Amino acid sequence: MPESRPFTILLLGCPIHSANRGVSALGLAALANLRKAFPDARLIVGNSGLAKEVSVQAGTEAFEVETSWIRPSESLRPRSGTRYLDILRRLQRWIPKAIHRWVSNRTFEQLREADVVLDICGGDSFAEIYGLRQFQSQVAIKQLALAMGKPLVLLPQSFGPFESDEAVKAARRIIRGSLLAASRDLDGVEQLRRLLSPHEHPRLASCPDVAFTLEPVPVETDALPRLLRRRPEGVLFGLNVSGLLHSRSARLPLSVDYQEVIGALVQWMLSHPRSGLLLVPHVFGASRPQAPSDGRLADGSDLDACRLVHEEWSTRFPGRIECLESPLEAARLKFVIGHCDFFIGARMHSCVAAASQCVPTAVLAYSPKARGVFGMIGAEGMVVDLRASACGAAVQQISGLYQVRDQVRTTLLAAIPRAGDAVRAFFAETLRSALLQCGTLRPACGTERQEARSLREPTEPVAYER
Repeated sequence: MPESRPFTILLLGCPIHSANRGVSALGLAALANLRKAFPDARLIVGNSGLAKEVSVQAGTEAFEVETSWIRPSESLRPRSGTRYLDILRRLQRWIPKAIHRWVSNRTFEQLREADVVLDICGGDSFAEIYGLRQFQSQVAIKQLALAMGKPLVLLPQSFGPFESDEAVKAARRIIRGSLLAASRDLDGVEQLRRLLSPHEHPRLASCPDVAFTLEPVPVETDALPRLLRRRPEGVLFGLNVSGLLHSRSARLPLSVDYQEVIGALVQWMLSHPRSGLLLVPHVFGASRPQAPSDGRLADGSDLDACRLVHEEWSTRFPGRIECLESPLEAARLKFVIGHCDFFIGARMHSCVAAASQCVPTAVLAYSPKARGVFGMIGAEGMVVDLRASACGAAVQQISGLYQVRDQVRTTLLAAIPRAGDAVRAFFAETLRSALLQCGTLRPACGTERQEARSLREPTEPVAYER
């Protein structure tokens, strides 16, 4: 009897070698959870290098996954672009097999062989917050998957905000066509319901951010920052300086100057006797020169922003402030963040890395997503909204969090295990049930009775209980 083809999962929207370590954290955590929930599945991860396979380390376990390369493109030139792939989709039934292999490519064959397409959209890109064009690129990939008849699952992520009618219509179309749409935000399912028409009832679920389950990977002692090898006698603060806000704060709906907030925070942190400050980039972009008019960076590199802060303050506080220069991958960067006593960040997943290790954290929010993500685990009190706070008020709120840091840690010690259990249950139960219900996944041997019972249950939205 011929060996059956393995169940094939194509994971998109979270390249594991992204310069944005938050996106990488989502990819690594999603792959680790998929590996546990579907141990015999063939896993393919999108846009994670040019090699045919890539090694993934999940805690102490390492495993290989296939890679694919797919990009949104209106041009026919890139053969991994959505337009070229859509042309192949339209022509495949008319082209003789002898010719098809000459015009097809590895990306199209992986799409064709996929039993399900999972997309996490970088966590927050299924929205217009980064512009309509960026959102349209997200839509193009999902439309291609649906056009090829693939079950599409929108993994736990933030949905919206949407400002234009075009974006609202596209979002409705994609969510309506999905097998399952999961929100990582507090009240996210209700927001999805309001977005959809009253008569539309797609399968919805709520689940904490997947990156809460990323296991940190230890860093060799020699590679650790100096402040971790020789810890200060006082508190070790960690600060993520966002290059996005540093370079574009005038374009984002902030009520305060981000550079002013960073300067005030540095002074506040180093006013504590014998304290130390570790500047932690979470996006490692290419270095570019400063804009001569206002001194802001020309791109969104956190590393460049951290270097500027270090240059400005290191002479005033010699030996007490350090910039993490090494571009550690996401799990190792999380290990470093976990050694801070108190962490402040604007890149949300730098804060997820801290909070998931029960490090008291202050989240500098520039969009609704931070309150939604941390509200999901009952920690919305850690969010400092830069869209509604003056500089002094923001620093005062962070100082207040620092004063009650033991209570914050106690809250996290209770919340994080529950969040981890909920994420694992989403992959092992909610996702599996949806795939069984649509007939994509066959029940494993010995589980038919249990799975059949789950298929008879009503498909109400799966809610995460905090």
